Amino acid sequence: MSEADDRGASGEAGEAVWWVLGLAMGLILLLAAPNLLWLSRSTLFVENRSDEPLADVRFTVCEESFSLGALDSGGSRFRLFPSCGDASLSVSVGATELCRAYVEGDMYHMDVVFEPLTGGTCDVRLAPFSPVFLVKRLL
Repeated sequence: MSEADDRGASGEAGEAVWWVLGLAMGLILLLAAPNLLWLSRSTLFVENRSDEPLADVRFTVCEESFSLGALDSGGSRFRLFPSCGDASLSVSVGATELCRAYVEGDMYHMDVVFEPLTGGTCDVRLAPFSPVFLVKRLL
């Protein structure tokens, strides 16, 4: 093999390494993008662990009411909610308010779980202490 052949083979190997690195970086950015959105917005995750479907699940924030619709047994909904600074966030089923929390600005995440014995629990966390978006949505 000549010296020119050696340079050509090493050039091809170097090019393949750059392609692999580029693909790896692209995959990392693709996985990181939803988490950046997760950190920059406030979210609501509602889960129905009861045996009964829930009709007319709603949340109210920034003096606006948003419908999540009916929630089947074992079902869940995930929503980004508008940024409006300091506000109260409440979740209700029909006319019954399940919980209310005061949220300051952005990057708050509320998890609401409906259960047969407790009726429901609400947990509000700041983004750095909340599970990342992909973990929450995929598990």
